[in-house]
Amino acid sequence: MIALSDEMWINLIGVGIGAFSNGLGESYLLSMTALYHKDTVAVWASGTGLAGVVSSLFYSILTDSKMIALSPCWAIMIAIFIPILSIVT
Repeated sequence: MIALSDEMWINLIGVGIGAFSNGLGESYLLSMTALYHKDTVAVWASGTGLAGVVSSLFYSILTDSKMIALSPCWAIMIAIFIPILSIVT
């Protein structure tokens, strides 16, 4: 939605929907950790931190002019396959 849009209001709606779903999923996940081992929250937190670093590095490699040099639109379109692959597997 955001990658293909030229309109700012559509981009803002897309970011808002993503932030809302992320917050909803995060609160659900954290409430469910009471049912699992006590280290579950620590592992989740370290995975979240690592995901932020890895995703930023991946985007930078895709868009850097000295590396792959894709446009931001194409970088986002390529990166959308990662969550789809996660759902399939």
